[in-house]
Amino acid sequence: MNSVKAKYVSIALAASFLVAWAAPAMAAPPSGNINLLVGNRRMVDSGWKTNGTVEGYTLGIDFDFAKDDWPVALNVGLLGFRDSASKVTMNTNLNVTEVAVGARMYFGGRDFVRPYAGAGLEIMDVSMNVEQGPGSTDSKDRTTGYYLNAGAVLNFFGVLNVGLDARWIGGTKPGKDISSLDSYQASFVIGMSL
Repeated sequence: MNSVKAKYVSIALAASFLVAWAAPAMAAPPSGNINLLVGNRRMVDSGWKTNGTVEGYTLGIDFDFAKDDWPVALNVGLLGFRDSASKVTMNTNLNVTEVAVGARMYFGGRDFVRPYAGAGLEIMDVSMNVEQGPGSTDSKDRTTGYYLNAGAVLNFFGVLNVGLDARWIGGTKPGKDISSLDSYQASFVIGMSL
């Protein structure tokens, strides 16, 4: 695991442990969800069409936490996106690792169907390798942005979550060698209620 990914995993774990440590001290019992997201992301910047990298698969873990009297839940996510493309004389590999922190509002409380909407900020690390002709170019950068998401989960037996999540990522501005990472994403969600 490279140092950037290790750093994001450490941040996500530290946030999870902090929430777990603080939970017993709260008067109302906490509730939350931890879900795996598996989906597809499509870049909207036309600059990605030049090298053939426009869409790819995404994988992530998403955690939210709230007390019963909170109007919104705190939301933390760790996501990864990868795509490869080949054209006649060019091969491109794109890797994005991101941490998302924001708020999520559930509609309908702890019912069987749990629709939600959320928003927050993202920190994204991106690395791109382009092989063209006899040489190759490696580019790495970090950018921030925002996300808006909405979805719904079906909650079986008060524990198992299964659903869909849609996410828009905007406001990203990496360096001059890497196009904007603004994108939209659709994911299948499976996880559990805490």
